[in-house]
Amino acid sequence: MSDPATFDALVDAIRNDSVFKNNSHNKQTKVEYQVAIALYRLGHYGNAASTLKVALHFGISYGSVLKFTDRVLAAVCSDRFRASTVQWASADAKEVAMEWVESRSCPAWRKGWLMVDGTLVPLFQRPAFFGNNFFDRKNNYSTAVQVISTPDLRIIDFSVGRPGSQHDSSGWRDTDVYKRRRQLIAPDEWVWADSAYPLTDWCQSPYIKPEKEEPRNTTYNYHLSAIRVRSEHCIGFLKGRWASLKGLRVDVNSEKGLEYASLWIRACILLHMFAMKHESGENMEQDVFYRSGVRYQKKQREFEEEWRTYWEAVEEERALSVEDEEELELLEGKFKREQLKTELFDWLGEDMYTQ
Repeated sequence: MSDPATFDALVDAIRNDSVFKNNSHNKQTKVEYQVAIALYRLGHYGNAASTLKVALHFGISYGSVLKFTDRVLAAVCSDRFRASTVQWASADAKEVAMEWVESRSCPAWRKGWLMVDGTLVPLFQRPAFFGNNFFDRKNNYSTAVQVISTPDLRIIDFSVGRPGSQHDSSGWRDTDVYKRRRQLIAPDEWVWADSAYPLTDWCQSPYIKPEKEEPRNTTYNYHLSAIRVRSEHCIGFLKGRWASLKGLRVDVNSEKGLEYASLWIRACILLHMFAMKHESGENMEQDVFYRSGVRYQKKQREFEEEWRTYWEAVEEERALSVEDEEELELLEGKFKREQLKTELFDWLGEDMYTQ
């Protein structure tokens, strides 16, 4: 949080949480100090985020660093704070998102105003709690995060807690958007996804091999990627602001440890959205956290592309052995994609069936 006013607003938003109240005559350290120390930890990674380093930096005890962090995470992850921070897009915000999509593609694509993407949060050491499940395709230990966002980089839903070895679609099914899709997404709307996600009429993904080798399908994928790049920027912005997500120093040695790691990640997302809400008038492209995060995501692209390529192959195999209900959804998704491709080329003024 680069704006002092945002920090003050955060303190005011959580200071009355019960975690900052003692049932004794001993007063807690001021909420402002506790928040500052917790934010410092969330905003750093590597040795700089270690409990001992933070204690030495601020001249406080090791135990105080842990207590302050725990209290702030609990307050930020409360139902009340989340409800005021991560919200479904308003009608006006939805229209802005649709206009952005249309400006980057064609009028027929404007109803695809949401995008979903997955990212990995590396863990600094092998978890003792089912450690092999966290071993990802890059030979690192990590936990997976799913983010549903709009083109202005606002996160409107997310899920955390799945091991890094699991398919994106597993975490995708944990989100409210997936569970309540019929209530939240209109029949003529859809979410853009990458090729690791199951194709349906309401979740549109690129062509995969061998279809993606066809020139027209390559062009379709190119225009789709021009929209979906914003989900990459969204995740980059998040990790740029909360650097602890580049290497989480949390011991995942038990179910409680995994819950704490998930709490940490959830807090980073909620704080990120709180900051965006209170700094909405600023030029995002000039934000130091945004630029840092986009650079980081570009470096990570090769790594995460390998991850996605693997799951693309898994999804390709899965598509060959789907159940009847899933097969119907897949056929509906393919039909929808062909419609979108036809409408794109009509807009571009090109004949789809000529080379």
